[in-house]
Amino acid sequence: MFKCLLSNVILFKETWIGHSVHDNEATIIHHFAFHENPKSFKYPVIASGVAMSIPLIQRLMNKLKHEKLNSFTIDVAHELALFIGGEVPLKDEPTFCVQKNILCATFATEYQCCDIPMPKHSVYYAVKTCGKYHEDRVKVINETWRPHVAKIDFFSDTKDYNIPTIDIKIPNTERGHCQKSLSILHYVNKKIKNGELNAKWLVLADDDTIFSVSRLHTLLCCYDSSIPVAIGQKYGYNLLMGGGYSYLTGGAGIVFSIPALKILTERCTCPSIDSPDDMIFGACLVKEGIDMVHSPAFHQARPMDYTSDYLAVPKPLSFHKHWNADPLQIYNTWFQKDDVSFSKMEIHDEL
Repeated sequence: MFKCLLSNVILFKETWIGHSVHDNEATIIHHFAFHENPKSFKYPVIASGVAMSIPLIQRLMNKLKHEKLNSFTIDVAHELALFIGGEVPLKDEPTFCVQKNILCATFATEYQCCDIPMPKHSVYYAVKTCGKYHEDRVKVINETWRPHVAKIDFFSDTKDYNIPTIDIKIPNTERGHCQKSLSILHYVNKKIKNGELNAKWLVLADDDTIFSVSRLHTLLCCYDSSIPVAIGQKYGYNLLMGGGYSYLTGGAGIVFSIPALKILTERCTCPSIDSPDDMIFGACLVKEGIDMVHSPAFHQARPMDYTSDYLAVPKPLSFHKHWNADPLQIYNTWFQKDDVSFSKMEIHDEL
């Protein structure tokens, strides 16, 4: 079918085809582009694939040599469409499918668990918080995904025995939490070295990150925890301009194997207390040759910041931010059913 499809495309002209979508409202992940009319700009669902004519590819290669690019790479599909420009609009092709059916030339696939899901006791969750969010954000975690994890601690700038929190003696900063996050990594690494904590993976999360524990543990069964590796939603900084690096965005949640955690604590430092922790960690991971795995199931923003087709495959395992949203509703809509089933399955295995 794919060969037949391309035979109908004029390949000697600049053209590209794919599953076309548009924003329903201006969104932060696209820097609020086209805020006056978000539906006017189309971009592809990369998971469904895209096809480009050779003349278009040749022009883009030449354009790369002469045109200044954005410093940050966040959503490749949207940024690719911006780079190609409005003079060559994306042609919507219905057979480039999000989900499989008999008429598809291409389709996205859901990730499959390579073994049994990672057991609860193998994963330790470290949540960054601060005093002013103990009453609301921590409460949301307690009412959503916390009951489905076995090992979790909340790290704050104040001691709160009701949660309880661990006061790591680092003052809260309005932006960038490098010293706070690195102190958490040192705390966890010390606990592991002293035999006080036994875990294969560390999940570093913000207090407004919303997880599906079951989907995260299903994903982790496909990775080797004995080697240095970090998993999350990968962004880029100056990748195409030289001297840049990839990093895993913190709001979506970052998963470290324990060997990766050990290397970071031994060789990574913060330039300042409020340096961006995810970017500094990314630079350190690149410098040390540690693999960073991108998973499209992690999300730095809210569900309403993405098109429904984008969220169809793979199933999301995290969202971020409570701003103008109901985090309880988000969790209940997207994650609750799978997490409850996961917890019941673990209880059954223990019995």
